[in-house]
Amino acid sequence: MSTNLAALYAFRTTPTDPDAEKHCADLIEALTSTPASRTCKGCPNVLRRRHDESWARYEAREFCSSGCSGRAKSLAAAEARRTQRIEDVEWIVGTDSPENVATRLGYKDLGSLLKTLRRWGRDDLADQLTEAEAAA
Repeated sequence: MSTNLAALYAFRTTPTDPDAEKHCADLIEALTSTPASRTCKGCPNVLRRRHDESWARYEAREFCSSGCSGRAKSLAAAEARRTQRIEDVEWIVGTDSPENVATRLGYKDLGSLLKTLRRWGRDDLADQLTEAEAAA
């Protein structure tokens, strides 16, 4: 325990006025509490200040490395593409045969579109295309 902290504990145990007691308790809490850790937005790692990094730059940094930054950006781009593709399928699902819908969206065949939709959790659209294929 540091000498300043020991002095605060000693001061706290001596009878004083209530305001000084509260101030002393606040100081002890401030000295003994650990700062909240920050985590990387791309992985579960804790952000640590680099030896040559200023505090302002450390506070502004959101990722532990450029790899995590790139991975987070590519995941966001993939999510945007997935959302756009699902909206496209929803828009043109009833306008043409399911095989032509798959071709118009850039898939090799209907099977690959159905597989992709099921992987993305859109079984309703896959079932709708399957039913339309069976009806045709």
